Amino acid sequence: MKIKKRVIVLTTIVILLILLGIFYLITKSITHYTGYTILENQDIESEKALSCLTNSEITLFISNNQELEQISYLQINEYLEHIMIIDCSNQKEICSKENIKVYPTWKINKNKIEKNISEQELLEYSGC
Repeated sequence: MKIKKRVIVLTTIVILLILLGIFYLITKSITHYTGYTILENQDIESEKALSCLTNSEITLFISNNQELEQISYLQINEYLEHIMIIDCSNQKEICSKENIKVYPTWKINKNKIEKNISEQELLEYSGC
């Protein structure tokens, strides 16, 4: 009886180790192909991105507050408070001076982007 229990325990441990190894290889593969990690250092990366965006010159031109709500669905909410947002329906002089004709328009480090952009694009355009 003791031998059977010992075999069962060792078999269970071996199976668990194999499953852990498979899980490790799968997460490593996912990280390699997508760039996303399942680690705590994502918070550190996010803090670095916020710090970088704060030091960048980023302005978002919109035509009304409804557009701002649509933009917030692009998963950039955490960055919006670090971005100057100009509502061209209320500040027409600034928008005409900047020659804004398409909404939303992003001005990132003196480059003009006339479309919605994702979080990844925001970080790329700003050099973060």
